[in-house]
Amino acid sequence: MRMIFFPEDQSGVNVPFDVHTFGRPMTECGFDHFYPWDPLGSRLTFEWKGQEIVLKPDKPVQYIIIGHPNTRYPEYSTPIVIGEVQAHGEKLHDSFVPKVPEDDGPLPKNYYKETRRAVIGGQDRLWTTPGRGQFKPNYKYQDVVLAWFYDQPVSMVVVRKKAKMFLIMGHALPIEVDWLSMYTRFRESCKNWLTNGSLTANYVKISAKFQPGDVLLITRDDIFDPTEIYCKLISGKNSAFIGITSRDTNDSLSKLLELMHVDFVTTNKVMEEQFVSVSGSADSDGFIPTSYIIERYVNSWKAFSTERFPMRNEELGIEQRDVEKQVKALVEKYGALMENLGPCDTKSFARNEKTTALINYNLILKYQYGERGFTLPNIHRHPGTIVSTTKPTSVVASIYADRAGSFFPLGVYAKPGEGFKWTVLENSDEKFANQWIRVNAQTDWIDQNYYWSRWPTISTELCVRRQGQYISPHGGPLFLQLPQGVSIKIRLENVYRYPWLDLRNPKSIESFEQEVKDYSTVPWMVISGDSMNSMLRTIDVYTAKPGDVISSARYFDNVIKVMHNYRGSKWEEAASEMFVSDLQISAGYGHSGYPWMGSLDWSRAFTLWSESIKFGGYPGFANLLGMNLQPWDATLNGGGPVTNNVLRLIVEEILLGLKPYQGDKDTGKWGSSEYQGPGLGYYRYLGELFGYGLVGNGFIEARRNPRWNEWEKTQLWVTKMCTETGYNLVPFHKMWNFPMSVETKDVCKRLPCFFPEDEYTKPYQSKVDKVLEELAGNCSRTDPRKVEFRGDIKRGVDTVRPQNIFLTFE
Repeated sequence: MRMIFFPEDQSGVNVPFDVHTFGRPMTECGFDHFYPWDPLGSRLTFEWKGQEIVLKPDKPVQYIIIGHPNTRYPEYSTPIVIGEVQAHGEKLHDSFVPKVPEDDGPLPKNYYKETRRAVIGGQDRLWTTPGRGQFKPNYKYQDVVLAWFYDQPVSMVVVRKKAKMFLIMGHALPIEVDWLSMYTRFRESCKNWLTNGSLTANYVKISAKFQPGDVLLITRDDIFDPTEIYCKLISGKNSAFIGITSRDTNDSLSKLLELMHVDFVTTNKVMEEQFVSVSGSADSDGFIPTSYIIERYVNSWKAFSTERFPMRNEELGIEQRDVEKQVKALVEKYGALMENLGPCDTKSFARNEKTTALINYNLILKYQYGERGFTLPNIHRHPGTIVSTTKPTSVVASIYADRAGSFFPLGVYAKPGEGFKWTVLENSDEKFANQWIRVNAQTDWIDQNYYWSRWPTISTELCVRRQGQYISPHGGPLFLQLPQGVSIKIRLENVYRYPWLDLRNPKSIESFEQEVKDYSTVPWMVISGDSMNSMLRTIDVYTAKPGDVISSARYFDNVIKVMHNYRGSKWEEAASEMFVSDLQISAGYGHSGYPWMGSLDWSRAFTLWSESIKFGGYPGFANLLGMNLQPWDATLNGGGPVTNNVLRLIVEEILLGLKPYQGDKDTGKWGSSEYQGPGLGYYRYLGELFGYGLVGNGFIEARRNPRWNEWEKTQLWVTKMCTETGYNLVPFHKMWNFPMSVETKDVCKRLPCFFPEDEYTKPYQSKVDKVLEELAGNCSRTDPRKVEFRGDIKRGVDTVRPQNIFLTFE
């Protein structure tokens, strides 16, 4: 085989590059996973345009890899420019490319859904008396739950050999089913299922004389020989329609159910008697075993690629051998195809008929327990994995949740495909209510995006239990989600340490530089701040100045506190904000929320304190924080993208010493006769004229005395602008065509008028003269009084609360 390279233009001259080959199948996203490849040429250069370089490999070649080391990582490197590559040689065989299975047949029947349809028929609801009890379906026998309240099954059908039984909580239905008109269709459909379509079967009380084939109506009040009835049922001579209450008694029915291996359990939750809906249960995935669903996918590509898998986080971290068996079978059948189709940063996946299959594969791989398991294809690219030379560790974390939050960092990372264990050593809430372990904070689902550069979901939540074990297919930093006031002490084993920075702990700040040097082989790390936690790429922190990273983290803590102070809320009573950078987010380059998200380069931007942020760079950060803290009670018509940026202005003035009120004053709207709502420039104008105290006081008053419609909010706002400044600002607000009531005008007209005279008013002099006509020139035009802010704008700035996260590495 002969290979000839032609440089495309002068940019490829005198640029050294390497050439490798590889003779086995690999994907575009996974090629780097097979490094080192077979070297063919090193430090090659074109000395002039049009030069040819000929290389002769001595091994079979399937791939040619051309490139050079990126000495500027994590910044992007300029690609090698090669005009043409010619490969000449003998074809040995076709390369292996996984094929999408051909499946033109119908969807396989779902036993659970088909059974529900057969039993329920057209019935929409059933009367039930749950009390303190519920059924526990035995999936070994494929018990089918028909109706449930939340997670409490109250009706099901069971099959034991030839026995068929319908069960419901309460005695009413067995008494009423054979005569109440609302059950006309149900009694036929249920009888048909119980008797296999018998035309002669009847519903008969067990205390009455019944014939072979009849359906026996049984309640706890009935006295009968359990063994005799068991034999009639198990032989198929009769079937049963059973109503059971939650009273604790050793009656005939209890003994019969014990013989039939039907489990009934008492609960602490009391449910009142009521109708339960069954109209949608036939189409629901509720109480269908996960292993059964996955097995259908293994057996049917059509089911796998068309039916969305029902994710149940409460099942994760629990050993389920039947589920693990099916997960393994799914990977064996579709793993190579998923690797070929799967997305990454260099090869996006475009939504198509295979989209559901990829989402299902993504979700199902979360069901792993043990020590070693499967990773999502290409996950080494994002979020990333950990080199094999890095040693795992154990950590004991003690956390006090001074505020509720979903992202209390634990200082460690879960490696993809490798199990970690946890043990709760202490917990102030022994029921672990609303407590979760979260793997990775990159929580954005991107399944609705047309293009994917990563898998749709790479974050997982696990219920906190006394002990647990889990294998994550994507990995990531570990967090706890805790309600306010909870104290927990937890040990995590086989996890990986990342550089730890806790701004509430002075010793952590002192040791941070050394932490970065010692523990930077994990791809992501988390900074624990006083009011905001931040998940950043470790490489971005590693290549930055430790002091800059600390300064940025402190700055964002202060940003949040100043915003809270300005809007009149207490930062110490709010959950910590969470910033997360990600390869791809659900919308745009950044969005607000919990967590608030930014694209991958925002991680790098976060660390640039001395180069950018302290000079006002990257205002999008404060913009999104402002959205999270938006003073909606003071947000007027069209102000969704406005008042969040007003919070940014106060941050720039107070924390950065900038002059944020310069520039546009929103006077472009003065030429209109319609009210469009105030823009950001309106607030700049108020800030320049009266200082930041005016708008801040308006925010505080609006939140203290909320109005529930736009008209009332507007009247409160204009009135407050007048009373706070001590001026009649009705003429000023008329320039924007603010709608104002007579009452609002009357309040303001009691005050002396002020209207600015400056470079912004001159272009609109005729309109200014018109609105000032009725005041006959009695309007001050310069040097307005500044308004004192009624809060403490710097409360909490540069201070931190007591340390609440304590980590001990073992």
